[in-house]
Amino acid sequence: MVSAWGMVPETAADGQDALVKLADFPADVVLTDLNMPNLDGFGFLQRLRDSGDMPPTIVLTAFGGRSTNWAPIGSWKSPSSRAAWRS
Repeated sequence: MVSAWGMVPETAADGQDALVKLADFPADVVLTDLNMPNLDGFGFLQRLRDSGDMPPTIVLTAFGGRSTNWAPIGSWKSPSSRAAWRS
């Protein structure tokens, strides 16, 4: 569907695969799950943040529930520029 909008999607099997692909694929946005094999979404997001080049990220998951305690990975700022998402 996003290809019809002129975007180039890239997929990964897990968090580790995503990190490898992101080294050569300059993503404008990342869509990820938390429950993945090998490197889960939490580990993936932490490594992405530690790399210093974290694009805006959307996390979708069926993991957890209302009682799940979510720790923020980073602070949210206005998405007006990619640099604003790097804190």
